[in-house]
Amino acid sequence: MMFATILLLLCTVGVRVVGALVCPADAGGFIFTINGLTCGNAIARIGAHLCYSYELRHKDCCDACKLRRNDVDTGCEYGDRNPTDCAGIAPSRCYTPANERICCRTCPRYRLSNMPRGSQCEYGDWNPNCRRAQPYMCYHTSYKRDCGCQACPSMMQRDQNGNVQVGCEYGDRLPLQCARLEPQDCYQNKHVCCGTCRNKETGILGCEYGDMNPRQCRNIQAYQCYHPQTNRVCCRTCRQLKDTNRPDCMYGDKIECQGYRRAYGRASLSAMCAAPDARLVCCRTCEYY
Repeated sequence: MMFATILLLLCTVGVRVVGALVCPADAGGFIFTINGLTCGNAIARIGAHLCYSYELRHKDCCDACKLRRNDVDTGCEYGDRNPTDCAGIAPSRCYTPANERICCRTCPRYRLSNMPRGSQCEYGDWNPNCRRAQPYMCYHTSYKRDCGCQACPSMMQRDQNGNVQVGCEYGDRLPLQCARLEPQDCYQNKHVCCGTCRNKETGILGCEYGDMNPRQCRNIQAYQCYHPQTNRVCCRTCRQLKDTNRPDCMYGDKIECQGYRRAYGRASLSAMCAAPDARLVCCRTCEYY
């Protein structure tokens, strides 16, 4: 009885049920047009998105929309509301609720399968320019925020075991300048040029990048390495000059021993080396005396 009452009410107000739509009744010969086309032809040529605006305007519109309506996709029954713009929309623009609603069919195609819906990385990077980002850019807060979903994670530097290089996650911070870096420059720039400097490491503790002043260190004499400052600055050269078999005389004579020889005049070396002070500083010269 109630069902019959509903049908009677619908007939009385001049509407009829079509699928999930409650359509207007025939307008008695009135032809509704869109851009000079009948509603049915306009929807067929221009697209089903017209139904969002015209599905209830005329019986002809309603009949055409009924054939294209997808009630399973609630809120997106006729696909994108602006197919032309949505065809070229960047995934990052789908984060805007208005765009997500207008491009309700296109935006879901951009969702990352490994990201939950509604997450901060649902549509990947927030800026389409992230495709052109260079690794060092990810050190900057703005880039790390906009490109932190895909681009930056994909450019992270890892060691041979697959571990992220902490503090050097994206390599050199100034790649162009770091490309011209000499090993000794890494003592002052290893933070900025962490990637380049890592490849220049010697593996020697305290002498990680070789001599700190290679030009000066080329001209030193072995005995100068006894001086702590010289030994530090010329760590690589001093290591090469070092005699590990003589820990008490590792760099040879500790001074220019010619001065001692002149002090002893014509005396023999054995006489000179018999003096404790001479034997200590002229350890190489006095080795066999």
